[in-house]
Amino acid sequence: MVGPPEETAVGRKRAPAVWVALAALVLVALGAASFGQPPVARAPSVGAGWAEEIRAGYDQWLRHGTLRQLPIGLFDSGTGGMTVLEQILTLDAYHNGTTRPGSDGRPDFAGESFVFLADQANMPYGNYPAEGKTELLKRLILADARFLMTAGAHKAGRDGPARRKLPAKAVVIACNTATAYGKEAIAALIQRAGVDVQLTGVIDAGARDAVSLLAENGGGTVGVFATCGTVLSEAYPAAIRHWASTAGIGGRVAVVQQGALGLAGAIDGRGEYVDQCCKHLGIA
Repeated sequence: MVGPPEETAVGRKRAPAVWVALAALVLVALGAASFGQPPVARAPSVGAGWAEEIRAGYDQWLRHGTLRQLPIGLFDSGTGGMTVLEQILTLDAYHNGTTRPGSDGRPDFAGESFVFLADQANMPYGNYPAEGKTELLKRLILADARFLMTAGAHKAGRDGPARRKLPAKAVVIACNTATAYGKEAIAALIQRAGVDVQLTGVIDAGARDAVSLLAENGGGTVGVFATCGTVLSEAYPAAIRHWASTAGIGGRVAVVQQGALGLAGAIDGRGEYVDQCCKHLGIA
């Protein structure tokens, strides 16, 4: 990690529809993130040490505070996940007073605080599976979740002042590859810690949203442009087939995938990836 993340405060007022809206988050984040599904490979075992550390932080906070006062945590291997955070901050799909569907002119998360983690020291996650480093990838993903769910003081930089970081009441995996390979392991960590932390990823709901669009025309083809790791996981096709079957159009939906080796790096503006792309296109 290139320095611990800063907390992004968005007021302290509670948003009554927060949990209903969080469930709908990925339906509006489709344009910002690729699709996915729970991991296809076995997740690594979760050590008791991390679980105890996480549980201790929540127990300490709950002695004088409430779960609803805690922030929502998001993570990605790079900064692309910030587009998911942007969608959360502008989402207005529910009435804040009644939690019923429908805009009320106020963002659903107006009263929430957020912590965003970009693991740029180890990015891009999408390349790890292709290099045979899936187990290392899973450990990195678990470490990200652990950071968001633990309390402590962290410096914004080597010489910066220490800031208090609260544990997150919800974890959003704002990364396709991390959702595909690590969601199951994070869920196991939360269960072992015995804490009431909500967990969501950009994969399953993204596939559901794509299928809902196809259902209007009775079927069609979904094109998946993602990192090589996400494509190798076969998470998108699995999720899309599931929701297509649920919608009654299972036999009329096709999936075409294309992996891009430097996609995450290019999104983050890393010169080596952007330059390679420009040279390939003859515009360098």
